[in-house]
Amino acid sequence: MTSGLSWLKRAARSADAVSSVSAKRMLGLKRQNVAKVKIADAWWQSRRD
Repeated sequence: MTSGLSWLKRAARSADAVSSVSAKRMLGLKRQNVAKVKIADAWWQSRRD
């Protein structure tokens, strides 16, 4: 029973680590996309003038 519990705790901890890593990766991707959108927007603004 105790071994099963410790395994569950370990699995939960690793899943938590994976989810936080993927969340950080998603945040990084969003930041990159925002930067690209800003650059594209500035480019369009300069083209219209």
